[in-house]
Amino acid sequence: MPAHRKPTALKVLQGNAGHRPLNGREPNVRSAVPKAPAYLSDRARQEWRMLARELGPTRMLNPVDRAALGVYCEAVARLEESTVALRALEEKMTAGTISADEIGQAQWRINTLSGKRRLAAQEVLKFGQDFGLTPASRGKITVPDPQTELPLMDGDGGAVRFDPLAEARRQLTGA
Repeated sequence: MPAHRKPTALKVLQGNAGHRPLNGREPNVRSAVPKAPAYLSDRARQEWRMLARELGPTRMLNPVDRAALGVYCEAVARLEESTVALRALEEKMTAGTISADEIGQAQWRINTLSGKRRLAAQEVLKFGQDFGLTPASRGKITVPDPQTELPLMDGDGGAVRFDPLAEARRQLTGA
């Protein structure tokens, strides 16, 4: 499966390593932390708040990222939940507190939890890369300097339009 295309804004932050022309006609979405979806579990909502606090200042989030970030947060919650349940079940089996009649059911449950955990881990890594949440993907991002870069909002509270091509030209010329 081929790698997915990077958004122009991410290419600008990471540097245009391939030196291919930047997409000047990419949809331009305002930077703002989206509101958490109502369907998030409590644990996923905790993850959302932490990410919003950390990623908000980087201008990497916008309202159209809401669903993708929600999927990531729910995957983190499922990964944590399945890992805790799997560990508890394995401890019960190791301690010998499961009867011979329950062993088959416990083994089936371990297989189910292992599959759920594996799928959640894959989702966390995939969506984590998209949002720059893995060490490798984070290392490719240059965070804008708040002293010299455009603010997220203008003085009247309106969103400032981010033009990735203008930003790329500004970085290349040093102006």
